[in-house]
Amino acid sequence: MGPSWRHYQNAKALLQDWANANGLRILHAKSNTLWLPVPMSMWLTTSKYQMIFRISAYDESSHCIRTGPVRLGTPIWGIMNRDAVDVFWDNESGGASVDGGRQLMLHKVRLGGSGPF
Repeated sequence: MGPSWRHYQNAKALLQDWANANGLRILHAKSNTLWLPVPMSMWLTTSKYQMIFRISAYDESSHCIRTGPVRLGTPIWGIMNRDAVDVFWDNESGGASVDGGRQLMLHKVRLGGSGPF
């Protein structure tokens, strides 16, 4: 059994609050976790209660568009609290990666704290 409608709505609200607190504007967010391209380490460490969104966001501080999967919720019960946001940016430098490879970085970002933005 998948997450309830209410769980999905809480995850969307947490995603928006996280984005606002970190100077990001969500341009696109998709949550079909079965078909999202995410790092293997994210698949291995995500519980069935957590939600994964693939987002594109405009970073207001660097004036660039960042993309990557975001994991929301605690591992146990998937509670949508302010400390339960993990983001894996596709290319942390914001430009093309060296040798055409794909760089994946994990940043645990606290909603009320300073992040890497």
